[in-house]
Amino acid sequence: MATLKDSISISEFSSMQDSYVSHVRSGDQTKSVWFDIDTIKEYIGFIENEAKTKEISISGLRMYFIAKTDTERAMNVALCPTYTDKNSKDEDEQVSFDPIYSTDKNPKTLKILEANPPTSSDSSILSRGIPCPWHCPEK
Repeated sequence: MATLKDSISISEFSSMQDSYVSHVRSGDQTKSVWFDIDTIKEYIGFIENEAKTKEISISGLRMYFIAKTDTERAMNVALCPTYTDKNSKDEDEQVSFDPIYSTDKNPKTLKILEANPPTSSDSSILSRGIPCPWHCPEK
């Protein structure tokens, strides 16, 4: 049987999910967020293409927990591509960036874009998954 490098066992997942529910999550807060597979495939293809045209190598994806308002209990996630950069200690660091606003070999980090927001609403941040609760599977 094939296995993934960073996978966890079903029992480990179950234990970690129980820990989250008992220590972090309360009542009607979000338990999970669902994206359809075609959206994920399209997203990965899109960010890879945008980054490739600007000669930036994507190292991974960072998932941020988000909510529309401070009082909203239905949290969601936002996915952002990352690239590898060196920090002040010359160690590899994964930095979130937006390929749409990046230029040749010059990734625009989310920190820079948050400080100087673009006038366009376009971005390469994926969100709008379906949160549970409110839309939880019965099985």
